[in-house]
Amino acid sequence: MMKHGLIPAAYTPFHQDYSLNTDVIARLAQLFRDQGCKTVFINGTTGEFASMSLNERIVVAESWIKHKDALSVWIHVGHTSQYEAIQLARHAREIGAEAVSALAPYYFTPPSASNLVDFLQPIAKAAAPLPFYYYHIPSMTHAPIDMGQFIPEAVERIPTFSGLKFSSPDLYSLQRAQKVVSMDSGSSIEILFGVDEMLLGALPFGIDGAIGSTYNFSSPLYSRLLAEYAQNKIDAAQELQAQSVKVVQEFHAYGGISTGKAIMEMLGVSCGPPRPPLPSLSQAERKSVFDNIAPLEIFPVPLQHPVSLI
Repeated sequence: MMKHGLIPAAYTPFHQDYSLNTDVIARLAQLFRDQGCKTVFINGTTGEFASMSLNERIVVAESWIKHKDALSVWIHVGHTSQYEAIQLARHAREIGAEAVSALAPYYFTPPSASNLVDFLQPIAKAAAPLPFYYYHIPSMTHAPIDMGQFIPEAVERIPTFSGLKFSSPDLYSLQRAQKVVSMDSGSSIEILFGVDEMLLGALPFGIDGAIGSTYNFSSPLYSRLLAEYAQNKIDAAQELQAQSVKVVQEFHAYGGISTGKAIMEMLGVSCGPPRPPLPSLSQAERKSVFDNIAPLEIFPVPLQHPVSLI
């Protein structure tokens, strides 16, 4: 079984006027504990970090630490500004986070693995001795750095480098990264997979955990998938993965964060609307999502029909 299990990439709750709604975080934390999750990843892509101010990210982080109870809180501190990322990393260490993560800057992008390590090194240092995970998500950063080149240099130059949040469907690249890690028999570098609808495809590579948005509301499904895979019941695991794909198809139809927040509302833990430029789903779109996924037995509690939430 995976060392870190399933890690929800938490939504950031907003009021209807798009201001922070930190009152919901306690309920989110309880929802994750109820689903058997041990760790939460906050202020990431699903958390709309790029649409938040530095101070808002600090407020959200402090609220999660306040309400974590038995949860381990991992904080994404990535930023296009190295200076601001350093401030967030230092703050994460000071408030008691368990780990930090940062992605590549996505406006001026690093042209090489070495340049990327140059950018990340002082961020990781500011959070030391917390474990540091590089957040590899080239579809958003447009920094397709070869992880086979990045990992050895990160190990050499970042003392707290602990692994990757690998959010790419490129299983060839994942295999290369895993091979680099496995070549060092004493390596403690971990790879955490970040493409929920492809989790089953990543398991043969020996990943150490999975971080994703659909674990907010359907961790029981993936827990069953992991159990079936562990017993070599591949057909059953494939069927469960197919149910995950049905949910992600709704993400593709209306937008991942927008659809995910609509599902959270149907689950009874409303995280409010996404911030512009992301749109909220219309009532017709919410009804369509409900009709397509409510029959699936993948949620911790039955979904509420969107009409009843008006």
